[in-house]
Amino acid sequence: MTRSATLIVGVGSPHGDDRVGWRVTERLASLVSSLADVRTVADPSEILDWLDGVRTLHACDACHFSGAAGHVHRWQWPDVPANVSKTAWSSHGVTLPQALALAGALGVLPDDVTIWGIEIAAARTAEPLSPALEQVATAVAEQIAGELADA
Repeated sequence: MTRSATLIVGVGSPHGDDRVGWRVTERLASLVSSLADVRTVADPSEILDWLDGVRTLHACDACHFSGAAGHVHRWQWPDVPANVSKTAWSSHGVTLPQALALAGALGVLPDDVTIWGIEIAAARTAEPLSPALEQVATAVAEQIAGELADA
């Protein structure tokens, strides 16, 4: 169970730029601690365990969709391009769109769901997050924090 009506989840892995979703939430933890519950996951299906009482969900993950590395997509669920749901999220057993669809089928999906997809070039084992994506993670965290503060 969460302590806030707003949940922010960073999805990722320890593999290079795939950790960008985690980095967004690391940046957000201190910025929005009184406004949201902030968590990280390696498997998007873990989100299902935290949706009780949540009205707003922000989920951040690396993706391969269209655009250069560092391009940020912002989608309101379920208005996500069909090809994104099928191909853009591949490093996890269950993709983020699959986890959200399952939450909807189970009747636990929050009314307001925003997906932040951050384009990456590659997710290489044993490499750190690239400097360019460090900057993008900070910018996305600040944008999310600003939206929460304005709500």
